[in-house]
Amino acid sequence: MTRFTVVTAAALTATSAAAYTGVSPTIVESVETTLAGAAYEGYSVEQMSDAQVLEIYLATTSTDNVNAGTGRIDAVLAELRDPEAETVVVTPEEAARIKAARDAEPSVVETVQAQMNTRGIEIDVSTLTDAQVAELYFLTSSESESQQQRTEIETIIANG
Repeated sequence: MTRFTVVTAAALTATSAAAYTGVSPTIVESVETTLAGAAYEGYSVEQMSDAQVLEIYLATTSTDNVNAGTGRIDAVLAELRDPEAETVVVTPEEAARIKAARDAEPSVVETVQAQMNTRGIEIDVSTLTDAQVAELYFLTSSESESQQQRTEIETIIANG
C-alpha cells in the first residue's frame, strides 16, 4: 500500500488540529516535551495521528522499563519515516478540504464514549484522566476477547 504525504502548493500554516483530532492538550504538551529531546529531533506532533500521539504518551507514562518505552516511541517514529512515502502537491483548497475531513472525525474521547455506550458501561468518559482515556482507546481498538476487554476496562476505570 502506498502512503502519501500531503504538501500544499502555497505556504500554508499548519495547525496542530490538522494532524490529530481529539487528543487532549495535556497529552499533546507531554508528547511535544518528549519530542523536544535530542533523541527525537526533527519530529513534531503535527506529523502524527491520534493513535501515534497516544502511543508515545503511553510509552512515556507507562510503568514499563525505560528501554521498552523508548522502543515503543521508536516504533511510532519509524512509521513516520516510511521510505515508501510519496509526496503529492495539492492546492490550498484541497488542503482545506483534507483538514475539514480530519476535523469532522470523532475525538478520542467521543470514540471511547461510544465504545463504553456500546458495551453498556455507564460512565462519562470526559471525567476520566488522559491516561485512562488513552488506555481505553487502545484497549477498545484491540482484538482481544470481549470478556477480557470488559474486565480490563473496569480495572482501568477503577484505578483512576
